[in-house]
Amino acid sequence: MKEKIINTVVRTAAFFNLELDMYSITLSNRMNVPSSIKNGVYVIESKDKIVYVGKGTVRDRLKTHIEKISGKFHAAKDTTGFKILRETTNITVDECNVHYMDCKTEIDATAMEGALMKKLMPLANNETYKTELV
Repeated sequence: MKEKIINTVVRTAAFFNLELDMYSITLSNRMNVPSSIKNGVYVIESKDKIVYVGKGTVRDRLKTHIEKISGKFHAAKDTTGFKILRETTNITVDECNVHYMDCKTEIDATAMEGALMKKLMPLANNETYKTELV
């Protein structure tokens, strides 16, 4: 799965004429992501499945995804995608890997995130289901 993600990121970055370095960690080691990455894009994967594609301050965003995957909420709100993920898979935080990059600008991060969502069809993105829990 990592190879598929890397290949997709490389092709997408080339399309947008971006030079990006990609890094990989386990989700439980999110504190190793530099807090300086404000316009990052990340892909969460587990058990050969693409779980989620997102953008923003990567370290902070990963904290909310730990809550959403585990179903133990403190600050995050539940979404349809993560609710379906928890109901239909047995993915745990410890099994998730994160592949992330610093896109430097918000517009580049938005372009990369949208293209990667379209190409990778992650299981937990609301855009996959076009609805949100109320």
